[in-house]
Amino acid sequence: MKVRQIRQERLTDDEYPLELVAVIDEAALHRPIGGPDVMRAQLTHLQLVGELDRVTVQILPYSAGRHDGMNGAFTVLEFPEPDDPELLYVHHVAGALP
Repeated sequence: MKVRQIRQERLTDDEYPLELVAVIDEAALHRPIGGPDVMRAQLTHLQLVGELDRVTVQILPYSAGRHDGMNGAFTVLEFPEPDDPELLYVHHVAGALP
């Protein structure tokens, strides 16, 4: 949880900016988790964050069919140094794997 909070703070950090590209399955926007107030707050947050220059929010439509993200969330980390390789971070029920 702390890592997510730091990541969100970095989206507006001028000294150590973070760029975020988020691809969200359309189904996640329709699944009522937490009730209407929670869903409204989450959608409002997505809209506000999506307006930042360093953030791109894309919705993967139902029409895309099956995709690898259906197996669980994952994050691709890229680093500014050319010698630092990309890192795939896979989230699953029991935790996560780098």
